[in-house]
Parts: sequence; structure tokens; C-alpha cells
Amino acid sequence: MDYEELVQYSKKIKADLIVLATHGRTEFIHTLIGSVTEKVVTLAKCPVLVTTPTDEGRKKNNQLDI
Repeated sequence: MDYEELVQYSKKIKADLIVLATHGRTEFIHTLIGSVTEKVVTLAKCPVLVTTPTDEGRKKNNQLDI
């Protein structure tokens, strides 16, 4: 799921909060929050909680939990 799909889906279900884990693999600012996360934070109509993944979360790479 890309950032546009995530933002649209959050609007569709009237999400109260989006929670994203970041990995930060690119430029300086993106190292802090990640490019997809940055776009979601900018475009989402609801609050976005950005966190770092746990070891378990890293193993589940790219899994969407709703």
C-alpha cells in the first residue's frame, strides 16, 4: 500500500489515528521519518503517530495491521 492509498483509506473509514513505524533509509530528513511517512503526515486528515518498529515489527516487514 502506498501513501496515497493509505491516506484515501484512512479518509474512507474515517480513521481517528494512523500509526506508522519508520525505518529511515534515505536522505537526512527521510532518515528521521521516512518518505512515505512524511507524505502521510502531510496529507492525512487525522493525527499520525510515528514510531520506530520493535524487533518483532521488523520481522513482519510490510505487513498491514488494521
